[in-house]
Parts: sequence; C-alpha cells; structure tokens
Amino acid sequence: MKKNILISAASTFIWTVFFGITSNSSLLAQEVYEGYEGYEGPDIQLEEIFVLGRIESAAQSLVIERIESNRVLDVLGAEQIERIGDATVAAALKRVPGVTLVDGQYIYVRGLGERYSSSVLNGATVPSPDLTRNVLPLDIFPSSILESIAVQKSYTADKPAAFGGGNIDIRTKGIPDDFIFSLSLGTGLDSDSSNSLDYAGGDNDFLGDDDGTRALSPVIENALNSFHTSLQAPEGDLSALAIQNTAARNGSPISREEAEAINANFATLINRDLDISEEDSALQDISIGASLGNSYFLTDDIEFGFLTSLNYSNSSRSDERITRVVTDPEEEFTDEFRTTENTNITAVANFGVSWLNDHKISSKNIFLRNTDDEVSITDIFNTSASFSSGSGGRDFDYRFEQRELEVIQFEGTHRLGYDTRDLLGLGDSFLDDLEVSWFYSDSTATTDIPSETNIAADIIRDVNTNEVTSVTLDQSTRLVDVRYTELEDKVESSGFTISLPIYTRDWDIELSAGGQLDTKARIYEQLDLSLGSASSAADSTLGGSISDALSDENLTNPDFEYEAFFQSGLSRSYIAASTIESFFGQADISWQDSWQLVAGVRFEDYKQFTSPFQPFRINGSRLRADLTTITDSGFPEGIFAQDDFYPSVSLTYRAQDFWAEDFNLRFAVSETVVRPDLREVSDASYLDPLTDIVVNGNPNVVPSDILNFDLRAEWFFSSGDTLSLSYFLKDIDNPIEYFQGLGSEDSLTASIENAATGESSGVEIEFSKYLDFLGDFASQFFITGNITLADSEIDVGDDLLIPVTNRTRPLTGASDYVYNFVLNYDAFDGRHAATLGYNVSGERVFLAGTSSQEDVFEQPFNALDLSYSYFPNDKFTFGLKVRNLLGEDIEIDQGGVTVYEQTVGSSYSLDMKYAF
Repeated sequence: MKKNILISAASTFIWTVFFGITSNSSLLAQEVYEGYEGYEGPDIQLEEIFVLGRIESAAQSLVIERIESNRVLDVLGAEQIERIGDATVAAALKRVPGVTLVDGQYIYVRGLGERYSSSVLNGATVPSPDLTRNVLPLDIFPSSILESIAVQKSYTADKPAAFGGGNIDIRTKGIPDDFIFSLSLGTGLDSDSSNSLDYAGGDNDFLGDDDGTRALSPVIENALNSFHTSLQAPEGDLSALAIQNTAARNGSPISREEAEAINANFATLINRDLDISEEDSALQDISIGASLGNSYFLTDDIEFGFLTSLNYSNSSRSDERITRVVTDPEEEFTDEFRTTENTNITAVANFGVSWLNDHKISSKNIFLRNTDDEVSITDIFNTSASFSSGSGGRDFDYRFEQRELEVIQFEGTHRLGYDTRDLLGLGDSFLDDLEVSWFYSDSTATTDIPSETNIAADIIRDVNTNEVTSVTLDQSTRLVDVRYTELEDKVESSGFTISLPIYTRDWDIELSAGGQLDTKARIYEQLDLSLGSASSAADSTLGGSISDALSDENLTNPDFEYEAFFQSGLSRSYIAASTIESFFGQADISWQDSWQLVAGVRFEDYKQFTSPFQPFRINGSRLRADLTTITDSGFPEGIFAQDDFYPSVSLTYRAQDFWAEDFNLRFAVSETVVRPDLREVSDASYLDPLTDIVVNGNPNVVPSDILNFDLRAEWFFSSGDTLSLSYFLKDIDNPIEYFQGLGSEDSLTASIENAATGESSGVEIEFSKYLDFLGDFASQFFITGNITLADSEIDVGDDLLIPVTNRTRPLTGASDYVYNFVLNYDAFDGRHAATLGYNVSGERVFLAGTSSQEDVFEQPFNALDLSYSYFPNDKFTFGLKVRNLLGEDIEIDQGGVTVYEQTVGSSYSLDMKYAF
C-alpha cells in the first residue's frame, strides 16, 4: 500500500511539473535566445538549443541513440561524464535510472545485486581482475578513456543470455578525427585520512607492483615439492619430521636437531619487516594523465589513425570499522583502523584503418593495474576476553593485492556500400548495404596477493582511561599466519554478425544473424604458512616490536623452538574452465516509422568444469576430479553442461506530438540466465576483503533462469526536456544466494546455495527539466533525476536444508527504492559548469540469517556530491569535486543492532586539464 502511494505521488508531481510548464518552455527559451548576438528570428531549431550549454549539450548528445534504439537503453557519453566530473565508470553510472553504486566499485541495476548485472568491454566478454566478484570492478576504468557507457535493461538476442538486471557495455575511445593532445593533473584529500598507518614495503609500491619483497621464497616452494612425511602422505610438508623422513628415504639421514634447524630457517624466509608507524599527510590523492592521437589519409581512400593514453593515480584512505556480535554488542566486538593505498595505472594504445567509407578495422589495447596496499590494527573483544575485562586481542594485518587486466581487441565492419559496389563493378541488388561485423578479444586478468599476513597479539587495557597499556605478541604456533594467493583468468571472446537491410515503401526490415564463442580458463593457487612457538621459553622475545620479536636470531635459536608450518587444510586451490558457444537470429521490422518489432532467439551451449587440486602433491594426481569416471548423471565429477534457447521479443510504438514532439512506447519480454562464477562452484573458500566473511563455494549450485518483462513510455520535448516511465518484472527460478553460517566467535561464514524461486518488480521514473520557466537567470540550470521503486521476494523452498531464519524475504542486495537527483548549472558564457548530485538507495539484505539469527541489512547511504568546472578558454579546464558532503558512514544492522560500521569521510579534489 505504501509503495503504491509513493508511486502515485511521484508520478503526479513530475507529471504536473512537465505538463503544467512544458507547453510554455519553447516560448520562454525563445525569449532567452533573443538576447544572444546573432539571433535572427523566432525559428528556433533543436540543434541550437543543444550547442549553447556544456553539460546540456553533453546530456542531449546521445538522446537520438536512445530515441531510435530498439531496446530499453540508457546511455552516458564521454563529454557528459567529463562535464559532471565523474572520474571513473563506476561513479558515472550512478546517474543512470535504477543504478546504485556499492562500495564505490560495483553496480546494482534495478535494485538487484551485482551478480544480476553483466559487463562487457567494447561488446566483448572480459575477465574480472577482482578475486571475489564475478563482475568487473568499474572503478578501475578512468572516465578519460571512455567514449560512452550503454546500460541495456531489456534483453535482445544479439547479446549474451547471461542477463539479469542489465548489461553494461563500456565503450572505450576510438580513433580521433583530428590531432588531439591532452594533459591532466590532479590532487586531493580526504577528511578522515589525515592520519594513516604505514609499514616498510617494496621499492616499487608507488607503481602498484611488488618488487619481490613479499614473494614466496623459492626455497620454501622447492621444499614443499620435495619433503613429505611418508609415501602414504604424499603432500608437501615443512615439518622437521617430514624433512628427516625424506632425507632417510633418499639415503642421507640427518638428526632431529638438523631437521629442526632446516625448518627454523624456513621461518626466516618469510617477510617480517612489518613494524607499523603512524603518518600524517596533508594530501592523499595525486593523478596525472596524458593522451595523444591523430588521423592521416594515406591515400584518397585509406585513412589511418591512432590514439594513445596513459593515466596514473595514487590515493590513500583511512577508515575505522567496528564489527559487533549481535548477542552482546557492548562486550564482544572488533575495532579496526585501516589504511588503504590505491594505485591505478591505465595504458591505452588504439589503431585503426578505414577504406572506401565501407570498411573499418581497428585494434584496441588496454592495460590496467589496480593495486590496494592495506595495513590495519584491530582490537578484538570476545567471550574469552570481553571489553569490560580489560583484556583483549590485537591483530596486525597486511594485504597487498595487485590486480591487472590486459586486453587485446580487434574489430571490423565491412559493408557492401556504394563505393565497394562501384569498385567491384556490381550493380544494385537485394544485397545492397549487406554488412558483416566481427570482433576478437584476448584478455587476461591476474590477481597476486603475496604474503597476506596476520600477526596475533594480546593487549591489556585500562578500563578507566581506555588506554592500552600492554601489547604482547601471542605465544602460539600460529603467531604469524601468511597466505600467498595467485589467480589467473584468461578469456577469449570472438563473434560475428551478418545483417541485411531491406527497404520498401512502408517497411524497413533488417535481418541479422551471428555467433559468439567465449572460452574462460582459471587457475587459483592458495598457500598458507604459519610460524610460531609452543614453548614458553619464547615469551621473553614477544614484548617488543614485531621486527625485533621475529628477528632471525630469535627464530633460529633452538631454545625458543620456533617452527614454520604448512597449513595444508587451509590451502585450497582449484582450476576451472567454461565455454559458451552461441548463435542467434533476429529480425528488426519497422512500419512507417511508427511501429518497430524486434524478435529473435539465441542458442547457447554452456559447459563448465571445476576441480580442487593440490599444487604440492608429490605423488599421484593433483586433481581431485577423475575425468575418466562417468557418474550416473552422465558427466564426470566437477562438470556441468547446459544448452538452451533464449527468445526475446520487443515492440516499440513511435508517435509525434503525443504530449511531446517525440514519444516512444516500448514493450519487451525475454528469457535469460544468470550463472554462478567459477569460484562459487569450486570446493574452496575465500575471504571477502570487503566484509571479512569467509565464503564457501558449492559445486552443486546451478544457474538461475529468468523471465523478463519491460514496459517503458518516453517523452522527448523540443525544449530538451525528457520524461520516461518504466515498469519491469523479473521471475527468477533457482536464484543464487548467500546464506550466513556459524563460523567462529571472531568471524562470519557464508555458503552459496540455490533457493527455489525469486521475483523482482518495480517502476522507474526518469526526467530532465530545464528551469527556464523561472526566468533568464534560472535558464542556466536544469534538473535530471530518476526514481526507482521496487519490490522483491525470494522463496527458499523446502529442498534447502540450511536452517534459514526467514524462508521468504527480499532478494539479497535488492533495495526497495533508489533515488538519483542532479542539479546542473551551465553559465551563459560557457565558462562555468557545476553539478550537485544526490544518490540514495533503500536498505537491502546483506546476508541471510540462519539458525534463528535475523537477516542482516545494509542501511541507506545518502551521498551528496558537488562538482564545479571552470573553462577559461577552449584549452584549459579547472575542476573542483567534493564527495560525500553529508559525511555519511556505512552501517549494517541485524535485529536492531548495528553490527558493522565503517567511516567514509568527505573527499576534496582539484584537477587541471589542458587539451589541444
């Protein structure tokens, strides 16, 4: 009932504004333009309105693509993104109706979680360099390399069937028409990051590259490939017993003391220069970028062009994170102070050639490096050492995550146009304007986390002053835990489309068909080591600094009995692969420019393989899966196969002068699928760095089938105003969800499961309105905004044996509302532009509760951002950006208790750009 009232109120308000005012907007616009030099009469053309404003021009530049599109489509152009001041793809997508930015990286479309949105780069499938997410982290793409971003919300058969809330196509810049050169510089600070933590790293950290300081020692790696306890226990082992037994089997027996000395030496090969210091910094951000491009006519018919760019940015952010135990939040909680230094490097080299205006071939090559260097200190209070007891634990954590994405793409279009027919001596035929387009993409994503380290300590705290009076490292065999993680994802994506237009007096028909092949191969290796001592004799070494306590002298002293351990039970590695072979056929039929029917079907043959493996298994197969054994289902263990047809139908009605100069009414229905990521169907666990939740994969998870309905009405006014109203419905079979586990007292776990059914529906209202009706001065302003009101439900069903607290609840990650409003300013003289943007989404299920624990909800985050640009001339631009003006923090609640808090802070940046 409340949702219906909100929908009605919002619709009535916007309708009243538009249809109470728009009728006079053309007249008012004319009065404004009469004041400009060069105005010659009342015949105002639409193009004249577009070119006067900077943000206005950018906002309107892609309206035609949206009007003529045969699908529900939202488009952001490069100029529009630049004028608003969004630095990354992720920030820019907040402007799209129904899109929510989560953690500054991930996009939720129409209130659905990230798994329901898919991302492609220039139309090709690419892997994600993010270890824990299936989708691309969109903050790694700087807006400076973008041509446009297209968000398609209704499925068509020419797109991959892995389609949920929407498909995001990141289109990078191509070859320029003329010579271009640009140089940009920027700096900034964050209100919460003037104090930060630091530690000794490598010499190349400023480039986001570990120089080997944190790398796994080849001596330890060779030992794991050599030592094992017995023939019956063939996995690598660092223990003194394994060293001694291996030496004996090799005919060179050694004493126990010699074996222990070898083991202790392994401990000295682990990076231990980890003393943490506190730093003060006035500036936390720095960025620099440059681009160069040009086009040349090699002959009268052949044009060659290139575009290169290089961008570098470095930022430091500190935040405080408090995680509480819901049953006793005042006594059992963790308080973490974390500093993350992010380095982002983007290099682009594009080349292209065109011939006879009918043939184009281009190559787009991109290198991205995005590295987070995290260090944190966490105080821990639990049932063993509650807050009021004065005792507690302290963790020192270090995580250097280096992510890289390398993309090599080729694409081409070949049309049987007039020039080609004339060259070949062909006359007119039904094959005129036949077009063949193709692409090939070879991309590799790697993630390297060398020496992710946790050091445990005990603290004593004065309960009256809250001052920590004593910090002593733990006397245990797991004093130091070190994890080495490597991920390589390689994706080859290729496809072609053949299209043939057919024109008659009243009918325009385009027939198209094509295919696509995506292959993905992944190898994930994880190695866990520990070092420590079970002897109380080591107590005397644990009260000083980390580097002193863990000195080579202490670790190799036999009196202290330090040991290095290979944690084989924690070291979970796997390999995985998938292929998608697809073909589609589609017909696009238009009648008298009024009705347009697009109908098509896509066939996809999907195969997936995953298997845990033991990289340090000395004897026998390292794979757990036996590919020679056929199970009752007909497939070897670890293989999943599915093939299906995915139809789509859309109908568009276009009219003139139906309350606006241009009107579109669109309806679409389709069937699609959402598949689990390879990491989710592996029998391995991983730690989500954003939530500190240990997530367990599930080989039994199956894809989710989705039935989609879309209805949208769009009005485009001659004044430049726009209005659209949309309704969507998604019926989901076997939705993939995360369910909370029990874990230990200091950690949460989650498992991935299929529920029975799910559903999501809602309405979207989008508008842009020029404020010229308020007078001449106000005509420099216009408002853009969108509202999404949604409702979702998941039914866990009876087959899931997990003791879920609420068998019926909203979908994970789904919000019941999303609001985006932007006040835009464009000065008459064209030298000043500004935006004030507000974005918020309703609370959403963060994690489903089990065993009578309540569901966990992420709370709304009210984001208010300001951007200002000054254009002293056509070559220079100066910008100011302020993010999170309201100083909001992230909060997650469970059963009325705030179980997680994270400070965000307000950020301020200045930048300058020179473009020639």
